[in-house]
Amino acid sequence: MNFRFYLTLNFVFILINLMTFAQNGNYRIKYLLDFQKDSLDIQSINREIMYLDIIDDVSIFQSENLFKKDSISSTDNPYSLFGLPKPEFKYKIVKEDNICNYFVDYSPSHRFYVEDIDKVEWTFINDTIKTIENFKCKLAKANFKGRNYFAWYTIEIPLNSGPYKFNGLPGLIVELFDSKKHYHFQLLSIKEMQNMKNYTERKKYTKISKQDLVQLQNNIKIKPSIILSNSNLNLPKEGMDKYDNKHRELNKKFNNPIELTD
Repeated sequence: MNFRFYLTLNFVFILINLMTFAQNGNYRIKYLLDFQKDSLDIQSINREIMYLDIIDDVSIFQSENLFKKDSISSTDNPYSLFGLPKPEFKYKIVKEDNICNYFVDYSPSHRFYVEDIDKVEWTFINDTIKTIENFKCKLAKANFKGRNYFAWYTIEIPLNSGPYKFNGLPGLIVELFDSKKHYHFQLLSIKEMQNMKNYTERKKYTKISKQDLVQLQNNIKIKPSIILSNSNLNLPKEGMDKYDNKHRELNKKFNNPIELTD
């Protein structure tokens, strides 16, 4: 299906859903994310669908593939995981009561840290208005974690949320991108959901500080096999070396994180 047609069709469903929109409720908001994995290679553009789930006063942001992985893992048929694409982004962000919980799934190793929700300092560009698929959108900009961002938001969808950690605008973020277009989010759909579930099993995650997580991520780049330390795999040294060499090269090509600074 042509992506442009798919996007238009989804916005028709958005309009239908908004006719019965309520501030309190369960909603799944889908974004299409185009991102450049390698900061030096403009051909390294990848695409992934991301979910922003609103469950009453809790929001959960994660990739579609990570959501599917967790939901399948919670069933009696985990073998269904075979064939499921691996999520490019292994994190999920759960926000509630002004607290941000950042969960990272380095299966079989799981970590999370807790921090206050980042307050994004937006500058409003009031004389700039654009219609995006029948929504009147306004423009705002902000510097966040080392990148300059532009956000098109609409007050016609009364949610002051958006993709990743972005928040604080007087309406839902419809489109968000940094000045280099290394990360570009576009709204795909909004759907009111019934019986939404949060598949985050906190008990399997070990709480650490954000600094320790950054250190762990740096260590994984150097020796990727450390994530296997708590697994049941007993690879010989030759197997570990092969694993390290392969994933070390892959990690070199994923050198363009969304957060460049603390």
